[in-house]
Amino acid sequence: MPNKAIARESRRISILLQLQAAYPAGLTMEGILQGLLIFGKKTKKAKIAAELAYLEEKGFIAKAPSRISAGFFRYRLSAGGLEYLESEGF
Repeated sequence: MPNKAIARESRRISILLQLQAAYPAGLTMEGILQGLLIFGKKTKKAKIAAELAYLEEKGFIAKAPSRISAGFFRYRLSAGGLEYLESEGF
């Protein structure tokens, strides 16, 4: 169990760090998946969707429909996510 919790926390922090790098712009889920691959974290899309939903519910990220294509969403770091990263020394 502890390994799963560590992996989950690592994925969440990796997502937040990607969004911090793009701030104030956002990223699509595909962009986030590509970033996780670069971080060495091969993850299924369903797992990332669950992590994004969790981070959104916690107030760390905001989700908005793409201005060009209503079927796509962009995720961006919220003030709560920025404060969390700063409090953790990122």
